[in-house]
Amino acid sequence: MMGSKILRLSLLISLLFVLSIFFLYKGTGWPLGVQGIEALGALALLLMINIVFFLYRPRASHINSYQQKSILLGLFAGLLWTAEISMNNILIPGLPARDILDDLFWAAIALIIVIASIQCAYQTSTIRIGMEVGFWSGLSSGAVACLTGLLFVAVGMQFLLHDPLNIAEWSIRGATSGTPNMAVYFAYQTLAGSLLHLVVLGVIMGIILGAIGGILGRMGSYIGKRTAKN
Repeated sequence: MMGSKILRLSLLISLLFVLSIFFLYKGTGWPLGVQGIEALGALALLLMINIVFFLYRPRASHINSYQQKSILLGLFAGLLWTAEISMNNILIPGLPARDILDDLFWAAIALIIVIASIQCAYQTSTIRIGMEVGFWSGLSSGAVACLTGLLFVAVGMQFLLHDPLNIAEWSIRGATSGTPNMAVYFAYQTLAGSLLHLVVLGVIMGIILGAIGGILGRMGSYIGKRTAKN
């Protein structure tokens, strides 16, 4: 159950970080305006996820080893996202090395999830288990990635402001976007990226990879049983 507690805590802290960003980085037209609405939308999304997760009370029989292992696996994959995000914002590799390294991290995380889904679906002969593994591992990895991105905004903005690529983007697009300053601009750019990691690269990608792994694992199990009979 330790994995579930870490996941809950990650989602809760992310919610608090979004709330702090809303007050720390006030955009044009605050408390509404484009940035204010984005922050309030992110706050509503994370609040909903936290409430659903808080109310989630599965039957004891449903809290199986697959779910717990999936959460722990997802938290580990999330640390890879943390390494990737930290690399980009602290070590600041240039292009095209940054894009290549980003793709390698993404591929490694996707491979971890799909292999776990195949293995669990093969052991249980059910596609559903593969999808559950994909969902929980995707949610967990996305939660850690989201928390990492929001952490940089809340307490590590200096790293974002010294990235040459960010400086170039600000001079080309940010300065004419109507955003008060560079810090506000990248606070909300990073906020959007954090939610992207949670929802798209986390939950949605996890479900898709889980479905693929579930189908492959179920097929492998079926072929293995047919071969054993013959």
